[in-house]
Amino acid sequence: MARNTKPAPEQMAEVAAAKFKPEIASSALVEAVFVGDVKAAHEYEVTPQTIRNWRARLGTDIAFSRIYEGKRQAAYDRWKDELIPGILAHIRFGREAVQQGDYSPEMVAASGDALRVLLESQFSLELLNRAGNVQQVGADATANPEALAGG
Repeated sequence: MARNTKPAPEQMAEVAAAKFKPEIASSALVEAVFVGDVKAAHEYEVTPQTIRNWRARLGTDIAFSRIYEGKRQAAYDRWKDELIPGILAHIRFGREAVQQGDYSPEMVAASGDALRVLLESQFSLELLNRAGNVQQVGADATANPEALAGG
């Protein structure tokens, strides 16, 4: 007779806790802010439910919350560092072209389109930053997905 080797539910929780790696989990959560839970789960070879569990853990594990916040801020800063110089370059380009009278309608339209995309990206980044931001409430840190709705 085959013996049941599946661990009891309380043992499964212990196994999951033993496998929890805050550095990896926080990286997956940051990725989920940008690409969604399903894609991040696939990339980190976990289930979307695991992503949701890790996000919930932010509210009870202050050390994990701090690791996540550091990684989230670093990701935000990298994006910001890419976008802002691009936006400024397009503004400078447009100003110089107008001042010198050296521009075509097509060039102005293309530069304007590029600037619009950069500004929309900056706006989207701000929304993502709010969605992924960790709010400290006393000793409790929780993810704030309501931030997208302005809450």
